[in-house]
Amino acid sequence: MSSFPTYTNENSVIFTITRMNPPMPGHLGLVKLLILEAIQKKVDHVYVCLSKTHDKNNPILCDMKKKLLGDADVVGGMTMINSLKRIMSDDPENSRIKAEIEQIKVHLICVAEDESSPFIPIQKVVANKISAQKDVIDDINLFLVVGDDRADMLDRINRNFSSWEHVNKPALGRLVIRKGMKNYIQQTETQAGIDALNVAEITRDEGWSGTMIRNIVRKGGADLLNKAKFQEVYEGYLEPNVAGDLYDAIWYGLNKTYVKKEKLGVKRKTVSASKRSSNSALKKPRASRKKSQNGSTNSSKSRN
Repeated sequence: MSSFPTYTNENSVIFTITRMNPPMPGHLGLVKLLILEAIQKKVDHVYVCLSKTHDKNNPILCDMKKKLLGDADVVGGMTMINSLKRIMSDDPENSRIKAEIEQIKVHLICVAEDESSPFIPIQKVVANKISAQKDVIDDINLFLVVGDDRADMLDRINRNFSSWEHVNKPALGRLVIRKGMKNYIQQTETQAGIDALNVAEITRDEGWSGTMIRNIVRKGGADLLNKAKFQEVYEGYLEPNVAGDLYDAIWYGLNKTYVKKEKLGVKRKTVSASKRSSNSALKKPRASRKKSQNGSTNSSKSRN
């Protein structure tokens, strides 16, 4: 693959894989970087693959995560992604790209119950982009944006797509470094720490984590002691009543009794190599179009 691949809407998948349970301002750092990468690469679509796990550490369902974040087809309304775009557009540093920020479509994908891996939704996006091309296939460029707590994800993506035809290798990516998050997590482990927490001092897209949000709700107890502070965290991203409903949903999810799902011999869905090769849309004898461009090799550290 060229050191500087040519990105288009037809040949590019810019994405992240994340839990976001619950979605909170810190997660929007991932979405922000996805949007900026897409603008830089002149691509209009990015993808957020959301985990399906629902347990005491993942207290809300994926459909609720999508509703709070706001999918690509949601126009208007105070969703978290719409709020992020507004904040980005109001930043003087982004004055030249305001129109492009609004144009980016952020597609939210929940891992289905019968899908055995979080990579499967991305495999489907890639397969659809390959099959949509006519006659000559422009190999697909993968670009992953992920938090520094999942630094191994890019290697897993490359292993996952190692046998795929028409996918440029290796996939490239960027890490989102979230400063000071561990210290804030420790602070939210006690009610005294939560009481002393100054929400305004914490960088919204770097300092916050899902663990902190869950701690704030958990430590608030049945009296919902920390609901006002919780709503302060989401101020500017969600309407106060919506943030309040989210607090209630998290409290319920944290205290719900979960029945462990047993595997009853049902085959889990995968996009296997054999299935890909048997797909009529993928096995047409079409040439692969490679673009050769000059440029230095990317740094293995940044993988960008």
